[in-house]
Amino acid sequence: MKFWKRKQDDSPREGHTPRAEGRFRRIVRIGSLRVSVLALVIWALAIVTAGAAGFGAFRAYQVFLTPRALFGRTLPTIGPNETASPTVRPGETSEAQPTPAPSIDPYDYAMSIADRGLMKDIVNVLVIGVDYAEERSGWNKNFYSDVMLVLAINFEKNTVDMISVPRDTYAKIANVEGIYKLNSSVHHGGGVPDGFMNVCKSVSGVLGGIPIDYYVGVTMPVVKELVNAMGGVEFDVDVKIRLQGRTIEPGLQYMDGQKVLDYLRARKGIDNDLGRVNRQKKMLVALFKKMQEEKTILDAPAMVLEFKDKLHTNLSTAQVAALAVFAYNLDSDNIRMHTMPGKFMDIFNWLFIITDQPKRVQLIKDIYGIDVPEQVGYALDYCVWMWADHEGRGFLKLAGETLAKDDAAATRKISWENRIAIQQAMDALSAELDKQKNAWDELIKIKTLSSRLSKAKSLGVSSDALRAAVDHLEDVAAPIFSKAGYSVRWYVAENPGDVGMTG
Repeated sequence: MKFWKRKQDDSPREGHTPRAEGRFRRIVRIGSLRVSVLALVIWALAIVTAGAAGFGAFRAYQVFLTPRALFGRTLPTIGPNETASPTVRPGETSEAQPTPAPSIDPYDYAMSIADRGLMKDIVNVLVIGVDYAEERSGWNKNFYSDVMLVLAINFEKNTVDMISVPRDTYAKIANVEGIYKLNSSVHHGGGVPDGFMNVCKSVSGVLGGIPIDYYVGVTMPVVKELVNAMGGVEFDVDVKIRLQGRTIEPGLQYMDGQKVLDYLRARKGIDNDLGRVNRQKKMLVALFKKMQEEKTILDAPAMVLEFKDKLHTNLSTAQVAALAVFAYNLDSDNIRMHTMPGKFMDIFNWLFIITDQPKRVQLIKDIYGIDVPEQVGYALDYCVWMWADHEGRGFLKLAGETLAKDDAAATRKISWENRIAIQQAMDALSAELDKQKNAWDELIKIKTLSSRLSKAKSLGVSSDALRAAVDHLEDVAAPIFSKAGYSVRWYVAENPGDVGMTG
């Protein structure tokens, strides 16, 4: 079937040799305090760049059993007079405190400020990476949430399920009506940083209403800084990357912030968005393992404070500490990776990923233990029909307008015989449109794909039949109109989405 579409260096810090040190541990200065670089933030942030960069947002969610234990609570934060660093080393002085504080074990410190109420059941973490970069600022004023990764942290089972939701997913975007890609949700929410809650709401919708109330979002330059802050990472690159004149060869190698960013961003000429999502998850796990080995995960609160002007989050420091304590004890083998399943489609005049609804339902069941309904309006069978219906009605309008133009001409250029051929094709298409529209008035109420397909078969309708009628009208009318000197562009814009906000 046919669719008409639109065209659509940094180095490690001075003095650092990646392999010269057995175990690298970066020291950050916050005022007069010194703390090791924290890993949890980078853990989420590193992966968060497929075309961007990002860190995650957290929402406490109990699987419908005792929601009040985690919802609607006022969560503790570190006050302005509290210490932001786990230690003050012996021999150092602090401008804020005349007398140096005693050294505190990082684990004890994290536990002392951790929000213990958060550490139960499942907490959802949304990692958001925004595609902003200085090199784009001159031509792109609308930025997108190109990385959306849900971390379903299960405190009871001591597991983390990483659910990548592709940027090109066709989904209901909070705060707007229309046909849009999921990555437009940050724009429709007001941009950076106001739009991050809109991303949370939109991704929550994809998950069937599972709430995501916390977020952390970053831009591409911040990811580079964070990776450099932790001293880079050794990683086995699987594909050759070329991006803006820079090249990364395949193989095991040391990667600084720029290389990690390029690896996570690259897509064109390599693979599609789903391939990039898989690279992001692999890099995230590699960074997490490095931070565990170097025992820097417990410094998460310090890292958040150091990057507070560059990270956008509504997490309290206590909540970050709670997650750091969890990550400190997490076995990397207990990190499971998933991608919201779907199929790339050249549809609505754009490349979308249409979610596989039965597999989506099963994925949510496997992770959260709850049953959610299929979202019929965003299912493949409905989308294929809807696009054929929309394009078919548009083609009928184009053909009718051109025939009317010929009628109004001083001398008709289209023969009577050709007019009859066009009208017959229009009538056949019109009848098929009405037949399938009536059928879908019933089919849309059926919540499972297998039942819908069975019912559609009994009604004698199929999207293939409708698409064939649409193509037939164009095949008959286009050469006749062209020969008569009428220029007809067989193109129908998606409806009601805004062309500028689809990708």
